[in-house]
Amino acid sequence: MSYQYFEGVDLMAIEGVNESTVMTLISEVGLEGIKKFETAKQFTSGFDLHQTIK
Repeated sequence: MSYQYFEGVDLMAIEGVNESTVMTLISEVGLEGIKKFETAKQFTSGFDLHQTIK
């Protein structure tokens, strides 16, 4: 479903992304919200994405 919704972009190919993550993106941002960003870097700039190394 996400592959079709995001016009051929396979978000599930990203490590750590699962069905729940994709559904959250769809419900919170939507396709038009994602299209507002020109690059992936711009889209993710506000996220606090990092791994904790123990």
